[in-house]
Amino acid sequence: MSSNRTELRRPAIAVVGNPNVGKSTVFNALTGLRQKVANYPGVTVERRLGILSLDHGEVHLVDLPGMYSLSAQSPDEMVALDVLLGRIPDLGTPDAVLIVADASNLRRNLFLASQILELGLPVLVALNMMDVARSRGIALNVNTLEHELQCAVIPVVASRSEGIGALRSALDRTLRHPRAPRLALMPAIKETAGKLADEFRRLGRAIVPHDIERALIDEGGLVLERLRAAAGAGVAERLSEARAALGFAAESLAAADARCRYEWVNRILAQAETRSDRPRGWSDRVDRLVSHPLLGTALFLGVMALVFQAVFSWAAPMVDGIDALTRQLGEFVARQLPEGALASLIVDGMIAGVGSVVVFLPQILILSAFIILLEDTGYMARAAFLMDRLMRFCGLSGQSFIPMLSSFAC
Repeated sequence: MSSNRTELRRPAIAVVGNPNVGKSTVFNALTGLRQKVANYPGVTVERRLGILSLDHGEVHLVDLPGMYSLSAQSPDEMVALDVLLGRIPDLGTPDAVLIVADASNLRRNLFLASQILELGLPVLVALNMMDVARSRGIALNVNTLEHELQCAVIPVVASRSEGIGALRSALDRTLRHPRAPRLALMPAIKETAGKLADEFRRLGRAIVPHDIERALIDEGGLVLERLRAAAGAGVAERLSEARAALGFAAESLAAADARCRYEWVNRILAQAETRSDRPRGWSDRVDRLVSHPLLGTALFLGVMALVFQAVFSWAAPMVDGIDALTRQLGEFVARQLPEGALASLIVDGMIAGVGSVVVFLPQILILSAFIILLEDTGYMARAAFLMDRLMRFCGLSGQSFIPMLSSFAC
């Protein structure tokens, strides 16, 4: 399975999940300090690689960027998809996939799980944040989930290291006895993708069937752009013909795929999840407020106004102070040195040059503090959700507003 892995001789497990499900917390609990951070080749997406010691031996854990589905709409999601399909040269195809799911919000998390279960890789599910689920009156039948998902399901509370030992043992068993779930929620699309892959292969264009499947479903996504680059502009026309032949006239393939997956998710949750009538906690009420289309947007605008006020107004006295100190230092040094090239180099070049950079430090520090605060409170993910629809008009995902926000310090 991992024959194309060159640098990494250990088995590799890809860790995937939605944003804000505690995926990195699980990753840290499993690997401790044995981690390495770098970028994936050719992109600025961060790659976190850790080493996990099991009875099976040492294993590489790859912490993938958070994603809601395999419909790659951003470079982060494209990298995650490439890792799962074995397209990163020094990683190869993962020997197993660890799906980290939020036990208190399984409906959203199982959508991504349904797509990963179809990849033909051994899978294990970690139900994280079980304490949050219990506090909300949610009870989960793990045996039912294991039967329906066709893989091991381990309840954990990663923030307190509860269940991490059981998770290690389950990962070890999965590597010793790998078994891929058999799931095909849209068999007609999968069959069509296989036929198109054979057709392109006969034309000398090697294309992975999964890429064709995703391009059929996700019109205009990054996968389709990659297919155009690999197989030429004619691939889009051939995909359009295949979509028409599938006969989903009443709805798009994307809508049909989503409907089918949520029907599958709802059927599983009807058997495996029970909820007691408990009053919503304050965190639930806050979450509903910040995610509301109108109230959440108004709150978002208020937060952004506060950030810009801090960056441009609160930082002004510090900026003026640094500017004045730089100017006074330059004047002092100029008085101590004789006129000439050396004085000009030190005063106009070194002091003025460094001062022109340091003067931005207050704005950068204030903006960084706000970004850290918003990320740690979980608001950044909600803001990305609110911005997603607007950013789609520009061909970007909602997460793109974060680097856009960072640029305002300049």
